[in-house]
Amino acid sequence: MNEVMERISELEKIHSGLKKLGCVWSECWVMAELAEMKVALKRMKKASAATETC
Repeated sequence: MNEVMERISELEKIHSGLKKLGCVWSECWVMAELAEMKVALKRMKKASAATETC
């Protein structure tokens, strides 16, 4: 889970840099990967919460 959180942090930094540069296509790619990472993190949290309650 820490790896995913680190990747999200990296992508957010990349996104802000690309936004300043105006790289629209690259920014779209970063946003898509960022969304995937956030979904993966959410699923991991749900899975860990489910195993803790069992």
